Amino acid sequence: MIALYIILAVLALIFLLLLLPVRLSLVFRDELSLTASYLFVHIPIYPKEKSVRPSDYSPRKLRKRKKKLKKKRQLQKAAAAKKASKPKVPLKQRIRQLRLILYILKNVYKNILSAVHVRVKRLYVRVATEDAAKTAILYGVAAQGTSYLLQLLRDHTKTTVKRGGADVIADFCGTESSLDADILFSVRPISVLYLGLRAAFFFLKHKLTSPDKNKKTE
Repeated sequence: MIALYIILAVLALIFLLLLLPVRLSLVFRDELSLTASYLFVHIPIYPKEKSVRPSDYSPRKLRKRKKKLKKKRQLQKAAAAKKASKPKVPLKQRIRQLRLILYILKNVYKNILSAVHVRVKRLYVRVATEDAAKTAILYGVAAQGTSYLLQLLRDHTKTTVKRGGADVIADFCGTESSLDADILFSVRPISVLYLGLRAAFFFLKHKLTSPDKNKKTE
């Protein structure tokens, strides 16, 4: 009985972890910054933080790195030679593979978009040029483009925009445009699991009902 309780507790924990979202934070001010996070774990994607230690440049480490690089190049060369000797996939087979991919995407793309939650915390566009007329024209383009982008996100994903978080400003006194954005994308692992199962279902359905399969069975 205790073993059953332990199994149920583990299953409940796994289910809870599947419900907690994986987040991707996009921040742009002076430069782009991408950070993935889950629970308390934060992984910088771009730019990647790399700590520099003096010990990394010791003669022993440099020799080891050189040896590792040489081995990597040999593996790449062997892989390239293997790829060159590998027979090419017939065009007919490539077309069938492409049709299969398009068939799966056609049936799951709406689920993919609806699984993503977008939260626009900040989206400020400041338009400025040396010419006032040009600034006014670019301001109209930027304002319309931002409006279309937010509407597109609202139509196809779960998008929330913080009150006062999105604005386009025409700066007739400045000379350089700028963008200040902070957008958070999140998706639950259970939604990804569901999408994977749905894609696998349509893959098997296509394989079982394809004309090629029927021809083989005749």
